[in-house]
Amino acid sequence: MSIQTGLTANGTTNASTLVLDHEYNEISTSTSAAYACVLPLIPHEKQYKLVNNGDYQVLVFPSAPSNGSSTIDGNASYCLANNGASVTFHVDTSQSTLASGSGNFHIHSWRSFDHSGHGIISTAASITLLACPRYKTNVVALGTVAITVTLPTPVSNGGMIVDVIKSGVAGGGQDITVSSTANLMDPSLINAGVVLASTEASTSVVIEDVASRGTTLHLESNNIAWAGYGTSEIASGFSVA
Repeated sequence: MSIQTGLTANGTTNASTLVLDHEYNEISTSTSAAYACVLPLIPHEKQYKLVNNGDYQVLVFPSAPSNGSSTIDGNASYCLANNGASVTFHVDTSQSTLASGSGNFHIHSWRSFDHSGHGIISTAASITLLACPRYKTNVVALGTVAITVTLPTPVSNGGMIVDVIKSGVAGGGQDITVSSTANLMDPSLINAGVVLASTEASTSVVIEDVASRGTTLHLESNNIAWAGYGTSEIASGFSVA
């Protein structure tokens, strides 16, 4: 088996120069500013395994032939969580003659399987998550300053689960705003046993500074919007906007 480890993701698009051209590929560095990699243009193996040990998610792109097309599970890219999450890709190739007679049209159809693990992103700064529906992602909010966690659009992202967890002490100076590009669809929030009023039009939920350490907001995309729930033992632990 051919192995490459200690890899660094670079770029954010299919122009990334990190090519996963070994049977086993292990990324050690991935950030919210540089998180892309690409599958090989000319696959020499039938299967390619990827493990992400970076601090952020990884976006995997297929390399498209100049005379052809390439997809992963029928899509333009694949998102892999961090924290040692892994996936294996299998490729089927085919070709057909162009009607113009100017050559062959090559098709690379990549399929993902053997998905494993979940993401843990620890951050003291605002962060935007990638759409990563195959993996649950925990966002652990660090530090003592206000931050915003921005969720991806829920459309075409059904099943993605995100837990946002406050790690700081109550009154430590940290408000955590969780925002969405679509309404949060009536999050069910309880403060000290009292259910907040219906908030179907809300686009953000705040875990307030007064909330206890470990207060968690659970969110799940239903492919239309984000649903959520959370419980705080403090009377004003959650608020909505």
